Amino acid sequence: MTTRGCLVVGGGSRLADALRRLPGSEFDFVSRSGRAGARDLIVDSYSEVDARMLSRYKTVINCVGSSQGSYQQLRKINVDIPLGLVNAAIQADIKHFIQISSFSIFGRAEHIDRDTSLNARGAYGQSKLEAELSLRSLAHGCLKFTTLRLPMMYGIGLSKLDRLISVLSRLGFLVHLPDDLCRSVIHYDSAARVVQYIADVEVPGEVFAADPVPFSYHLLQTAFAQATGVKWPSIIIPQFASSAMRLFAPSLSASLFADSYLAERDNFALTAGVGTTLCADLCQMVIRHQKGKS
Repeated sequence: MTTRGCLVVGGGSRLADALRRLPGSEFDFVSRSGRAGARDLIVDSYSEVDARMLSRYKTVINCVGSSQGSYQQLRKINVDIPLGLVNAAIQADIKHFIQISSFSIFGRAEHIDRDTSLNARGAYGQSKLEAELSLRSLAHGCLKFTTLRLPMMYGIGLSKLDRLISVLSRLGFLVHLPDDLCRSVIHYDSAARVVQYIADVEVPGEVFAADPVPFSYHLLQTAFAQATGVKWPSIIIPQFASSAMRLFAPSLSASLFADSYLAERDNFALTAGVGTTLCADLCQMVIRHQKGKS
């Protein structure tokens, strides 16, 4: 695959870092600071990216985004920036624009496919949905547009899944609800491979991608046993505790205790040849945090 002629805006994001790591990667990047590599353009603000800067590229990939802040703060990042980028892309006669979106646009939907209703809840989901709808209204005949909808992304370090394993490793036992979880997730590296495929083949429209195997607490227990040779004890928390978490920590509760599963038939990761890494990744995270205890 070739990534020559592709510009990634948001070069400081974890997804951009994963794109940098791809074998043979030839992406260029726009970053705000601290990324003065040979393939980086440095700006003070992503609102500075204009048609002149984009003119020598055929594909623009927007990785700029934030999940923290008020709706107005998130709107400036998740809506205004991609709108500005698309307008600049149209002026520069760019062939293909890829917008990174999120399953959060579906709210609390437990089963996700092409027919799932858009029902964003919370500031982040609402801002990502507004971005999708606004960008759709800018559809231009010469610009091929792709929206890549992704579930919770994870990796070693700053991710909710890694933090969960860190907490459980310190506790020494697994905490879960009476019913197991079935939640689609994707590693940053796998997401990057999907982005690379979309850029190379110029896939248009709404695209969904996730690890082919969903996260569950049974899978985490299996990974712990494989990584340590010891069965992880488990404690089932009562339903009222889950209700309290949903009330006082809705984002964490939705991420770690609520089903959200992508239908296999709509999982573009399979088309892109991206297989599961989840169990192996969980093993690595367990080993890392077990070493941290010693």
